[in-house]
Amino acid sequence: AGAAGTGSEAALPRGRSPPPPDWDRPPRLVSTSRKGGGSTRDMVITKAFYRAIAGKSVLVLTDRVESRKGVMRALQSAITDVDLLFVKSTTDLWQRLNAAKEHYHALILDLSKAELQVDAFLKTVRQHGRYNRIPIVVLSSDRDLSETVRANCSFVVFQPVSATMLREGLLWCLDRRALQKRDRQTSPERAPPEAASVPSLFLSGSHPVASQMTAPMRLVGAAA
Repeated sequence: AGAAGTGSEAALPRGRSPPPPDWDRPPRLVSTSRKGGGSTRDMVITKAFYRAIAGKSVLVLTDRVESRKGVMRALQSAITDVDLLFVKSTTDLWQRLNAAKEHYHALILDLSKAELQVDAFLKTVRQHGRYNRIPIVVLSSDRDLSETVRANCSFVVFQPVSATMLREGLLWCLDRRALQKRDRQTSPERAPPEAASVPSLFLSGSHPVASQMTAPMRLVGAAA
């Protein structure tokens, strides 16, 4: 008789094939913003995001189906832990912000919403008695942003909306220290190669929303 097999194959019943590699491990997180799958940084950010978003309320202003789908993709795994509300008009949004019994921790603003006067809207939000310091994540198709947007918003995700980038944006707003801690632990030498293809830069922001968290507005988007 031939020599017995080694490793896991020796313990398998006759006629059965060995399991595929990593069969007993959870599936790897797949990044929606980069080619080649997910990265360790994506997984760490996602875990920190789920901790930060639990119990929070997020208000989303958009009338675009694709933007709505992008937000839902980012939050689908945490949908039972977060209060997510979509509104299609500024009238509905102001009704929500002025409701005494409601409280929102972050606002997602789609800049491509029809007939939205962005600069005037942001200035009005920053004069609101309760929400003058609310973190605002903007979704934008245009990388040429106005100074008002740069000064009054916390994070920008460029269209098409990436679930990974939007989670990072909300984490940036809700628990910036967790994101900064992870970034400090990832040196350029250890960063995944695909990270170089994702444009990311910091801009000066004069509004307290930026200064209160000791960092300016951040822009992130998928590579063209």
